[in-house]
Amino acid sequence: MCTAHQDADPAIRRRPKDRKAQIAKASAEAFSAQGYHAVSMEDIADRVGITPTALYRHLPSKYD
Repeated sequence: MCTAHQDADPAIRRRPKDRKAQIAKASAEAFSAQGYHAVSMEDIADRVGITPTALYRHLPSKYD
């Protein structure tokens, strides 16, 4: 008997449950190292290993 888990495509990546914590940590490190105004959403996304578009799904702006 097959389960949905066995049928899942292994190429599909699931977001980790602590993604927001990862974003917060990466943001804090970047802001500390470079200053708030020098850090872009793309910089933060790169540190987390996601695209800027994916980052905007979690937070509407850099300020948030």
